[in-house]
Amino acid sequence: MIIRKSIKFFSLILILLLCLSFLSLSKIKAFTPLDIINLYDITVDTRDDATLDIKMYIEWKVLDSSSEGPLSWVRIGVPNYHCDDYKALSDNIDYIKYSNEGGAYLEIYFKKNYYAGEVVKFSFSFHQAYMFYLENIDEENETCRFYYVPGWFDEIEVSKFVLRWKDDNVLNVNTKLNGLVIDGYKTYETQLNYREKVEFNFYYLSSNFPNIDKGKTYTASSSSKFLPIIVFIIVASFFGGIIILGIIHQRKENEYEYNRGFIAPRRTYFGNTYFYINPGRNSYGDRLIPTSHSTASHGGTSSCACACACACAGGGRAGCSKKDFYNSLDVSNYKKRL
Repeated sequence: MIIRKSIKFFSLILILLLCLSFLSLSKIKAFTPLDIINLYDITVDTRDDATLDIKMYIEWKVLDSSSEGPLSWVRIGVPNYHCDDYKALSDNIDYIKYSNEGGAYLEIYFKKNYYAGEVVKFSFSFHQAYMFYLENIDEENETCRFYYVPGWFDEIEVSKFVLRWKDDNVLNVNTKLNGLVIDGYKTYETQLNYREKVEFNFYYLSSNFPNIDKGKTYTASSSSKFLPIIVFIIVASFFGGIIILGIIHQRKENEYEYNRGFIAPRRTYFGNTYFYINPGRNSYGDRLIPTSHSTASHGGTSSCACACACACAGGGRAGCSKKDFYNSLDVSNYKKRL
């Protein structure tokens, strides 16, 4: 009897697992990509202060414009919020803005919509800081290591990814890709599947950066740590000002009501006696002390001010680009690749 029950139980478990597997396979088969990136090309140059000039050229093909509408903007991941001076290098870009919604991104808005079968070729650049680590080789030498993870895409395949990093004074590179020096740039090419990312570490002697600020080491933060405090102070000051202005306005506009008999006196009950706290004053300014068991009534209006701030990312799909926020790459034993 026990054996039969056990067989039935395991049979039910097996059937359940098969059903779940079937549902999972159905979902996988049902997934249809909206876009594909034919080319994701990045060029990086270093400055003498150990910051980076990054230029991107992307060829983005729309596969489906009916499920979620045409392509009108995209989001491309950047290392952290210390990026500035972003510029459109192709004339089909309307404008660019930074976004920290779910990470650190540049949002690229196009001048027109793109439909199935069309390819949008666009290029832009930006300046990036807080990208290096300082590490001692020995007592006399110190290395400056740049840790760079280009933004990747959860639901988009990249047919061809290219990274070009200026070769001047690079000691060595730690990455899983094999590279070549082409036209003065260390060049790496590969294909990226869904969610696939590549990580790079470029090593220099810190003496190559005479204007380096050693306090500006790597960070993956997408927003300033002071931003929430600043927002809180602004919001609190705004609503505090509204309350104060409301009180002043009420006193000025209704002077009689403010000085008449009883204006919402608070009362507490002890035993069988009501005690009025903070009673009103008459028009001459004399305090009015009510007798025990007396009652007072007052009428008034109540208003509620509600502020709702909505951040809407409307108009188009966005590439889901992410970074390594947890610095998971172990570079303790790197090997020279170039």
